[in-house]
Amino acid sequence: KYSANWSGAKQDGKSHGGEPYYCPYGWKKFAIQFDENIDEYKYDNWAIAYHGTGRENHMKILLTGLKCSNNGKGWGTGVYLSPSIKYVSHPRYCKPVRFNLNTARQKNWTQQHVDLFEKYHGKWIQVAFACRVKPGSFTKQRETMSMT
Repeated sequence: KYSANWSGAKQDGKSHGGEPYYCPYGWKKFAIQFDENIDEYKYDNWAIAYHGTGRENHMKILLTGLKCSNNGKGWGTGVYLSPSIKYVSHPRYCKPVRFNLNTARQKNWTQQHVDLFEKYHGKWIQVAFACRVKPGSFTKQRETMSMT
């Protein structure tokens, strides 16, 4: 239902918070639904941005959401997002890891999950989060790649 590929900014009639939205070409989307009663159109006017992070943070984010951080770098306390999947997938933010299905089997994955991810075994993968961003809740800053 939610799979698609296109080139350029998406022209779907939705405002996306007044920000352009570009298809993350070459990425596989796995949707997570936390609330069955949510109105799927509620967030149509919210911008879509991405957050890349290391493997050690994936489960924490899934269980508790994105949290503000201030590690003394960047622009201070906040959640760092980008409208560009290419930007957040830079290894500085989203370190590639080799997917090892044997490790998943040791953690007692169901056969259904093993079958779903079989084609990724041994391949390099990255995980980035696609987030809806409430209009007026963010400020735009310059890029952070040149910061140390």
